[in-house]
Amino acid sequence: EADAQETTDADNQYVNENESTAISDEPPTEPAEPEIVDEQQELIEEEPRQEFYRQKNDAILELKLTTVNQPENVKASELIQQFWQSIGVKVNLKIIEGSKISREIIKPRNYEILLFGIIVGSNPDPYPFWHSSQVLDPGLNLALLANREVDKLLEDAKTSLDPEVLQNSYQRFQDILSVEIPAIFLHNPTYTYVTDQKIKGVNLDRIIVPADRFNNLQDWYIKTKRRYQGTIE
Repeated sequence: EADAQETTDADNQYVNENESTAISDEPPTEPAEPEIVDEQQELIEEEPRQEFYRQKNDAILELKLTTVNQPENVKASELIQQFWQSIGVKVNLKIIEGSKISREIIKPRNYEILLFGIIVGSNPDPYPFWHSSQVLDPGLNLALLANREVDKLLEDAKTSLDPEVLQNSYQRFQDILSVEIPAIFLHNPTYTYVTDQKIKGVNLDRIIVPADRFNNLQDWYIKTKRRYQGTIE
């Protein structure tokens, strides 16, 4: 029991990054005087905010988050950094230019935590993203998931034309993902397109990538006029 208690206490310790000194999360036994509180508040406002991180065996819990240099990715990474650091997990951001991320990060699998977006296409086959055969480049299993049951489910779904087999395989596959959590799904962007009312024939029912809004461009029109199509004898 003593060992378990010591482990629990170590897990709940926090460390000041600047001083590397463990602190207690116990509240003070006596309330501070109003004058002292005012002085402390002034010091807090004047000095930069201290960051405290979880530690175990004198090692700070520290993670490196890598993402591509795009506005939405950078903003999401900064929010994740803020949220995780608020619970004592130090997060270092590594922002990579789009021209380099494939060569330096994706292909060699050179990341600890990766924030990255994927486009699954019109047929959202999960095989390239989750089968263990796709862990290494040029595969797209960026979560590095290796699960025999998942492999079997994806293989069955890929080779079957039976809707029931597809549904059951993918449902079980999703159940496994929700338990193992090899990746955290953040969001699915929504695009809103405004079309002038005078433009007719626009079909936006099925859009996978932004360029798909032009798929039926040949059917767009603004004005029509009657045209005689009969024959004169």
